[in-house]
Amino acid sequence: MKKTLLAIAILASGTASAAINVHTSENVSVDVSGAVEVQAFQSRFNVKGDEVYNEDVKGRLDDGDLQIDITAPINDDLKGIASTGWKYESNVVENDLLFVGLQSASFGTLTAGRQATIVDGSGISNDIEFGLGLYDSDGDNQSVFLVTSGDEVLKYKFEKDGYWAGISYYQNNDASEKNEENAFDLGAGATFADLTVAAYYQNASAKEAGKKGSQKAYQLDASYKLDALTLGASYSKSDLKFGSDKANLDVAKLTAAYTIEKTTFALGADQGHVKADGQKVKLNNYYANVTYKFTDNVKAYSEVGYLNSDKLEKALKAEGAKLKLGYVVGLEVKF
Repeated sequence: MKKTLLAIAILASGTASAAINVHTSENVSVDVSGAVEVQAFQSRFNVKGDEVYNEDVKGRLDDGDLQIDITAPINDDLKGIASTGWKYESNVVENDLLFVGLQSASFGTLTAGRQATIVDGSGISNDIEFGLGLYDSDGDNQSVFLVTSGDEVLKYKFEKDGYWAGISYYQNNDASEKNEENAFDLGAGATFADLTVAAYYQNASAKEAGKKGSQKAYQLDASYKLDALTLGASYSKSDLKFGSDKANLDVAKLTAAYTIEKTTFALGADQGHVKADGQKVKLNNYYANVTYKFTDNVKAYSEVGYLNSDKLEKALKAEGAKLKLGYVVGLEVKF
């Protein structure tokens, strides 16, 4: 039961900004951006290692980011680019962005270093905290993809006239510990008038302590904009193996958002299926939120998330925990 519980737990877990130009010359341009976000957060349940438990509402430092972007023209079509950034939600300042590359209007963008992979751009959901998905590389976002960023990422992306395509490769090998990780991503998308579609695929593998693991996952996204109303749908599927353990999951999502002046109202419904240890678990997830933009740089929001699953509730109860109604209230200021 505990193995199944943990498989479910990873499924049912809980920015861009207007940069300031600080230097421009004939040879280089430097922009700085950042964001700070604080929440009052009530989790539905918590997992740490093998322990499952509940917490009361708590203050959470959800976002603390600072980023520097550098652009250096080489000729009329080609320029060198670089970005470095830090996050500091915890007491430790961590560099989570550090890459260089070449960008061409004719041939696309090639970057290498610490950065997001192609599949990090997936998703149509309007949830703030309470969507369904795996914990990704950041440890706090939700996706069906296990690897969404890394220190050794080589990425190429081409964008032209309403369509794009991209590919990335990630590796993290420790010869001293005989551990290996890698992930290969593909992605493509297009916009036709008010309809936007995209597809993503990831093939990841790992070797740790003599055991081999793998994940193959894909996701299909579609959204349609009708004046102030935006509708979205997605379907994703993932097959995971680690040693003799196997798990499968799929997630279907429907969402809608309606904007009136500075206020956006959003609703979403997700359905997930988990197969692990010979057991099948169905999860129905619902959320509703409202966001108010005081300005382009300041917004406040609140969200409620409800998760329904008889087997999950039974598994949590056996561990001395319960499935709570989740909610969050937050404020973000960015530049």
